[in-house]
Amino acid sequence: MKIFYRSTAIVVAIVALLPLTTTAQIQNSSAVAKFGIDGDLYSDYRLNGTFTAAGTHDWFRTSRGTGIGVIDIADAAALKAQLESGKNISFTRGSSIPRFSIVDTFLHLDAVYGRDYNNNDKTCFTNGSKNGDNPSIWATVPGGGLVQDKSDIIDAYASMRRDGTSININNPSHLILNMGSSILGTTGARYVDFELFVNRLSYDTTTGIFTTLAAAAKGGHEDFQFNADGSLKKIGDVDISITYSNTTVTDISIYIWVSITTYQNTFGQQKFNFVPGEFYGAGSGASWGYAKIVAKPSNTLPLWGSVNSATITGPAWGTASKDLGAANNNYYFLSNATGQFSETAVDLTSIGIDAAFNNTAGNTCSPPFTQIMIKTRSSASFTSALVDFSGPYTFLGIPPVSANILTPQTLTCARTSVTLSPATIDNGRYYTWTTAEGNIVGRPDTSVITITKPGKYYLTAYASPGCPQNKDSVIIGLDNHKPVARAQSFGVLNEDFSNTAQLLGGDTALSNYATPYGGSLGLLWDWSSATGFTSTIQNPLTSDSGWHQLIVTEKRNGCKDTARVYVLWRTIILSVKFAGISAVPLANKTVKIKWAVANETGDEKYELERSEKGQIFTKVVAVSSTGLSGNAVYTFSDNTSNLSSPTIYYRIKLIGAAGKFIYSPIIKTGGNNETGDNSIVNILQNNTGSVKINYFTKNSQHVTIRIADLTGRVLAKATIRSADGSNTHEFRNIMSTVKTQVLMVQLIAGNEIYTRKIITL
Repeated sequence: MKIFYRSTAIVVAIVALLPLTTTAQIQNSSAVAKFGIDGDLYSDYRLNGTFTAAGTHDWFRTSRGTGIGVIDIADAAALKAQLESGKNISFTRGSSIPRFSIVDTFLHLDAVYGRDYNNNDKTCFTNGSKNGDNPSIWATVPGGGLVQDKSDIIDAYASMRRDGTSININNPSHLILNMGSSILGTTGARYVDFELFVNRLSYDTTTGIFTTLAAAAKGGHEDFQFNADGSLKKIGDVDISITYSNTTVTDISIYIWVSITTYQNTFGQQKFNFVPGEFYGAGSGASWGYAKIVAKPSNTLPLWGSVNSATITGPAWGTASKDLGAANNNYYFLSNATGQFSETAVDLTSIGIDAAFNNTAGNTCSPPFTQIMIKTRSSASFTSALVDFSGPYTFLGIPPVSANILTPQTLTCARTSVTLSPATIDNGRYYTWTTAEGNIVGRPDTSVITITKPGKYYLTAYASPGCPQNKDSVIIGLDNHKPVARAQSFGVLNEDFSNTAQLLGGDTALSNYATPYGGSLGLLWDWSSATGFTSTIQNPLTSDSGWHQLIVTEKRNGCKDTARVYVLWRTIILSVKFAGISAVPLANKTVKIKWAVANETGDEKYELERSEKGQIFTKVVAVSSTGLSGNAVYTFSDNTSNLSSPTIYYRIKLIGAAGKFIYSPIIKTGGNNETGDNSIVNILQNNTGSVKINYFTKNSQHVTIRIADLTGRVLAKATIRSADGSNTHEFRNIMSTVKTQVLMVQLIAGNEIYTRKIITL
């Protein structure tokens, strides 16, 4: 072939003189980067060749095999149902493996399958459309046309991977393109082109027109460009032509899109040579076209090819075969006939068609192709009439990885950690979280993270290191706005617990204030007292004296506020007084209770009461007075073997004349499970100008006694050494200086603190 170019007004003819081999030697069937190029469709199986089949990859996964299938077959049953009913449909399926993921040490880039129409084919060429033409002028038959059996595409396959994970300009892992196709008939030679496009190519099924984003001035294709030293500067469109006949792939040729100037002035890139006389543009004198390339004589270009040498199982949804199927069912069959399916592999790195060599482009994460199209020709000539096509299909374009962050929750008093996640998580992709003022728990390089501090968080998502990145950010707030807790009490308790006091909790109005997170969603109430009173209503009644605590919780965020109120009681005046009470657990599952009284008249009764929770007491035993006046000590051994609680509470009900009664302080013991020091302290008063404190301790120890008003002002204090047993200490004339009617007496004995109030007379 002669190639012409114009220089001013002179036409010069250059005749190709270099005797280059135009067809590379095709190697035997093999597992190329663990992918079986052996004339069958399934992993863990070998039809041709000598490699070990177990664990190999292929287009589809063998049931129960250890290998991997790269084509997604999730809805195979539904597709099969349509095809076996005779429907003439076209569809595509993508990769079953996350793109840019590492599988068995191989970097998987992409995989695509296309099922084409057959019989009345809605994707076929007409009017002599050719390779080398601008795709926008290709003529098609969108309404459907008849295609020769030997040119009618049924199944088309493409997959690309590296035989490792390294991507660098000096020694990258080799880039392997795997291709496959099945043609309806098996008679005669079949000519198939796999064309890879840098720019997006689309096909309108209504008008039958192709639209390309490549410049019309360059022939509707993207061109290869090279530096002065022959190194790769920019990748363009590629066409790989495969010829197979009977059960053999007879030719694999590679063409790249270049300008006529590049073709004439460059004998080749560093790893290949242009083939003289094989430049194919749109018409004579074309400035742009496909040029055939071959490996340099010193370089071996690895090519693999195989055709099924026996009937093989087809795709999971079935196929079509003129040899095996029936015309009335659109030739549907589950298998490919012998010689119907061919597959090939090309090592693109060995011939220099690898984006890893183009580090100046700033995109070394993947080949810069975006789509692939499979075509058939009528004859061996590269520019013979195009017949059928399948596609174009999205293939190898850098997959977009969404960084849109799912709307997160807000940190609150109750929710101290929050998870952040992309709205859509793509397996095998890369996600990185960062923050300046916040806090990420654990690794930040995972799709889902846990954070514990408010602040701004950033997410970066990308397909693989070096690929373009998408970013998003979110501000996490902290709703720590507290409610307002107030506590009040109305009423004074009788010492015989014959009445109750009213507790009032609040404040719902003050708690419902404006915040960035809205107003109040309601409050929760939690009342408690030191003697076991509890309630979860706002305004409960209580029969317990002393301090009551209210914890108010805001439902919206779990934040709490606390208030306290003191419930008063009136002292019943009885001549008999408690001097002390103790409870000591013994080894034989009994508790020895001992109580001392002073000023006994002889008419009193004593009831020992017990509780497992310190709230509801039941009578254990009733003990009558000794009948003597003065001081007395009583003991009782309580059998606790039938109790389950490890802690037991006791108190004594002292019943005096006319049925009036008072209670001793409540004491607790470890019951069956523990022993320990149980200091006995009972704080009493008299009704004179002085205050006399009677108390009982088990051992001799230092005791501190304070008397204070309700503001906390200490009016009197004494630290003394108590005796073992009953003790008395008197503060003289203290009442003459007191104006308030309520005083608090606090006694500290060891680690125990006892508080009692005095109602002044």
